[in-house]
Amino acid sequence: MKKIVAYSLIFAAFVIFASCGQKTEQMILGTWKLTSIENSTPMNDVEKQMIKETNNELIAKEKYTFSADKLILSFDNIETQAAWTLSEDGKVLKITMNEGKEYQYDIVEINDTKLVWAEKTDENFTITTSLEKIK
Repeated sequence: MKKIVAYSLIFAAFVIFASCGQKTEQMILGTWKLTSIENSTPMNDVEKQMIKETNNELIAKEKYTFSADKLILSFDNIETQAAWTLSEDGKVLKITMNEGKEYQYDIVEINDTKLVWAEKTDENFTITTSLEKIK
């Protein structure tokens, strides 16, 4: 009897974690535009201004379109295709560019209109990116 209860609990936990990943996967589908990029790296005023200008250009021109089988990154009307996957628990997004370079992001927040992910740099700083769903 104890084994049946234990197996039932394990199965229930598996179903819950799997459904969390599926829910995140459904919410991520669509087109997103950048709304902000925050960087925790210590910088002087000149570096901060350069990063701000670069980020403003990215925010104005970059879009991400997630479909079931691919990701299309658009920057200034130039499109690049990539592959994307989510961890089973729906908390880690991995993007693989066509040339093989991989990026891994922790999903901080996702709902029907907002997606926030964070990336740790090699220097152990965090870059947090916020996106807004546009369709």
